[in-house]
Amino acid sequence: MELQIVINNLGMKIKVLILMIFAFHFLSFSQEENNSKHYKLYKNGEKVPRPIVYILNNSTTNLQKLDNGDIIFNIDNQSFKYQSNTHKKDSLTISDFKKIEFKKIKELSYLEYEEYVTTATKIMTEKGFKPAPPINHSILKIFVISKNKNNIIRYETNWMYSKF
Repeated sequence: MELQIVINNLGMKIKVLILMIFAFHFLSFSQEENNSKHYKLYKNGEKVPRPIVYILNNSTTNLQKLDNGDIIFNIDNQSFKYQSNTHKKDSLTISDFKKIEFKKIKELSYLEYEEYVTTATKIMTEKGFKPAPPINHSILKIFVISKNKNNIIRYETNWMYSKF
């Protein structure tokens, strides 16, 4: 009798584990086809242009250069990764720099949420369902502008990590 209870309990745990793996896989599908210009909230969904956001990095102490040429910017408890093989990097003139409207790091989560709600509401109206929010920061296209004494460089990045 006790052996049967243990076996039934183990079977239930396996079923829950399989269900969790399936749910995670299903939620991750919407992120598979995202690229640097567009994102999708569900598989085979409409491509939505990613809003462009600029943030300023004044310091060289909060960046980490990796051996493969990638750079990780740690700014106000957020991490942004420039991947040298996929992202763009270019210099800016002072006049171009002055035209940029920078956002504060504190605003990013709100901007991302606002964009998700707008897109999800449109999908709800047109398709009749509300997609789950992304499990990663894939909605905004973030450029980190690194300014030091002589150079102003724009790095296309992925928002990798949030630490609250």
